[in-house]
Amino acid sequence: MPILDPVKNFAYGITSTGYNNSATSIVLTTGHGARFPDPSTDGSFNLVWWNYTDYKDPSDDPNVEIVRVTARSTDTLTVTRGQEGTSGSTKNTAGKEYRMMLAPTKKFRDDIENYFLGIEKDYVHFFDDFFYSANTSTTRISTNPMGGVWSFDSSNITLNINEAPNGVIQISSPTQFAASGIYTHSRENGGNPSGFKANQPNTIFEARVRILDTSYFTRGVFRIGLSNNTFGRGIWFELDSASGWRGRRVYDQSGGGSNYTSYQGATVNWVVLKFVINSAGNSVEFFVDGVSIGTISNNLPINNNMGGTVYMQRTSASACTLDIDYFKLIQPRNT
Repeated sequence: MPILDPVKNFAYGITSTGYNNSATSIVLTTGHGARFPDPSTDGSFNLVWWNYTDYKDPSDDPNVEIVRVTARSTDTLTVTRGQEGTSGSTKNTAGKEYRMMLAPTKKFRDDIENYFLGIEKDYVHFFDDFFYSANTSTTRISTNPMGGVWSFDSSNITLNINEAPNGVIQISSPTQFAASGIYTHSRENGGNPSGFKANQPNTIFEARVRILDTSYFTRGVFRIGLSNNTFGRGIWFELDSASGWRGRRVYDQSGGGSNYTSYQGATVNWVVLKFVINSAGNSVEFFVDGVSIGTISNNLPINNNMGGTVYMQRTSASACTLDIDYFKLIQPRNT
């Protein structure tokens, strides 16, 4: 769910004919359509439309107009007229060249401001504990996971957590274990470290991660997302095969109430994993590098004791490592 409208540098098009003040299907000069984003994949966007022949600066044209492009088919744009306080106006004076330009408008600035004001006033998203969990026991490793080097040893796992100089957190294990995981729990205002809901409307989870070797894809299970620390309930991304990451929703404590998306992101490059819960709190859409891999509707877990969680379960004797650049949970405070 992009925050801002899509953009392209130096994108403008010349309309091929004249139009009245209510036309919504606009044909550009051949080849000019490709200069603009594609609303079907990139999202809708606004254009400035004006008389270029008489006014090189669109702000000088008394009939300048902002339109919103909602669809594009080759060189034909479908638009909504009179956006951002402008009015639909005729663009059909003989001998004049009319241009449509992708340029920053007031909406661009407002979208940025509203996003950051929304985070400041309505959202919380911070993580301040690392936990190690093996079988039925859970132990805090560190209360400052964004700095330093830590390790934890037990009878069934050697766990290393390290922040590299570039700020990347590395979670690795050189030994095999069967029922263990690494958990980082969200903490709201210093309170209970498991205080988030899995069905909260407008929740956003995002992480940038990297698996260092394709052979790791089949050495166990990696999970990152929102869970109740045992992954009996929650919403998360899961890597458990050579096909890459997939989204998963579990609403039954036994794990029986599961749904999955398709796989995406089978790469050793960095990938951005993101899921967004809709405004009704009844569906969640998963994205890998900005591409939707599926939506799961209904039966989102009803549980107030969720936290942002990273999990690595090894089923192979060979070592593997998960790199985490960042992960964050953004959730409304009062809805």
